[in-house]
Amino acid sequence: QRQFHLAFHELKNELRLTIDYYGELFLSLYETSGLVVQSEGDEPALRIKDSKHRPFFVHGNSNTIVRERDMALFNSPLPKNKRRTTERVTGLTFDDMCCTGKVAGPWCSSMMTEEHSAAYYSEGEGESGEESGAVQSDVDYSEVAPEDVVVRLVTAASNISPMYCETFLSILHFYERMPDVLGWGDEELRHGNHNRKLFHLERLLQEIPEHEVVVFMDAKDVNMNAWDHEHFVDVFRSFRADIVFSGERNCYPKDPAYCKPEVRAGPPGAIQWFLNSGLFAGRAGALRKFVAVAREQDAGERNSDQRQFHLAFQELKKEMRLALDYYGALFVSLYQNGKNVVWTEGNEPALRIKDSKQRPFFVHGNTNTISRERGMALFNSPLPEGFKAQRLTSSRMSCA
Repeated sequence: QRQFHLAFHELKNELRLTIDYYGELFLSLYETSGLVVQSEGDEPALRIKDSKHRPFFVHGNSNTIVRERDMALFNSPLPKNKRRTTERVTGLTFDDMCCTGKVAGPWCSSMMTEEHSAAYYSEGEGESGEESGAVQSDVDYSEVAPEDVVVRLVTAASNISPMYCETFLSILHFYERMPDVLGWGDEELRHGNHNRKLFHLERLLQEIPEHEVVVFMDAKDVNMNAWDHEHFVDVFRSFRADIVFSGERNCYPKDPAYCKPEVRAGPPGAIQWFLNSGLFAGRAGALRKFVAVAREQDAGERNSDQRQFHLAFQELKKEMRLALDYYGALFVSLYQNGKNVVWTEGNEPALRIKDSKQRPFFVHGNTNTISRERGMALFNSPLPEGFKAQRLTSSRMSCA
C-alpha cells in the first residue's frame, strides 16, 4: 500500500487516476461504521447511508470482517451474524482446503501456494431457473482453434476430506491449478443427496458461455492421469458430440429401461458400454439442457444421479448429440476393467488402455476400485500396487 501511495503521487499528473471517495465501487469498513447501513429486504446488502449506493465490493480492512467463523461480522454498529450472500469466492487454495486441522497430510507442501487457486461455489438459496444469468455466445465452436477453446474443470465436494485432497493433488500435478469446486458447505450433498450435485452444476451452467467446455469429475474416487489442453480438445471433438460421458462395465443402478438399450449400443471392441455419471465433458449449452432434464428424472431408492443420467440419456439421445466413451479415450472406469488397462513405466508413469496404448485423461475408481485409506490408489485388478504413489512421487509436488 505504501508503494501504491508513492506511485499514485508520482503518476497523478501523467495518468488519469482517481480515488473512489464516495464508495460507489469500493468501500473500506475501517472507521466508516457511521457511514454505512445494512439494508434488509429481498436482497440484504450493505449500502452507503446517505446516498443509498450499494458498493460492489466491501473491504474489511484492519480485521473489520472476521472470516474465521464463515460469516461477515462487522466491528461496527451493524447487525451481526449476516451470512455472506456471495455465491462465489475466488482464491481458495489447496492448502486452505487440505492442509488445516485433521486433514493435514503428507501432501501438504510449501510449494502449494496461491498459484493453485480454485473458484469455490458455496451453497445458496433458490433454484437456478429463477434468473437465468446465462451468458450467450455467437462463437461457432467448430471453427475455434483447440488452443482457444475454454475448458473448465469442475467437481463437487461438500467438506474437507483426505479423499478429496488426493483427487485435488492429482489435478495439481497435471492441470497445475485447482478445479472449480461446487457445493462446498452443502450438508445435503455431504449426506448423500446426489441431486444436489446436479443442482449446483445447473447453477454454474447458467453463468458461463454456452460454448465453453465443462469437464465434470467426481471428487472422491477420480484421478487425473494426463493433461494436454489441445490434445484433450481434439479427442473431445473426435466424438462429434456435444456431451461425452464416461462408460463403465457395470449397469448401475440396475433397470432394464436403460441397461438393455445401452448394452445393445456398445460397438465391437468396446471396453465399457454403460453410462457413468462420475466423468463427463460437454459444451455448457448442451449440458445446461441435459442436466435440467436429468434433474426431473426419478432418482430411485438410492437417490442416484447416475440413474437420472441414464434416463435423461435415453430420453434425449435422438434429440441431442450424446456419446459414450466406449474405448477410454477420455475417461476410463476401473470396476471390472482391470484386464483392459496397464500401468506403464518410464519418464512419466501412467495408466493406459492395454490394446490401444491410449492414455485416458481421467481414471475413475468406481465401486471402491481405488482404496483411499492408505493414501494411494490400489486397483482391485491385475495392476501393480502403488499406482498413485508412483505417479505422485515422480512429480514436483512430492508425496514422498
